[in-house]
Amino acid sequence: RSLKPSVSLRPSLFMYEFWYPDFSSGNTVCINNDDAPQYMKENPNDYLFDTAEECCEVHYRWNLQVCRQKLLVRPQWYPLLDRHKGGCANDGQ
Repeated sequence: RSLKPSVSLRPSLFMYEFWYPDFSSGNTVCINNDDAPQYMKENPNDYLFDTAEECCEVHYRWNLQVCRQKLLVRPQWYPLLDRHKGGCANDGQ
């Protein structure tokens, strides 16, 4: 598996290619960013997944509904439309 971010010719939100479990602080969620721990990158078949659903099913089967729900309520980034500020915002933080 490649650890390169996904690229598309059509406009879309930037998404990294793989989902991985977030074991920090007892979390029960899978995340999609470029910060997977090195041991997960070295063992992609065990930790990196094409979909959040796959990740939840493998690592949080005992609490699958919570993992799915957290995916739905995770803060989302969006572009700021104020041309003077620019950048992106996340109201969840």
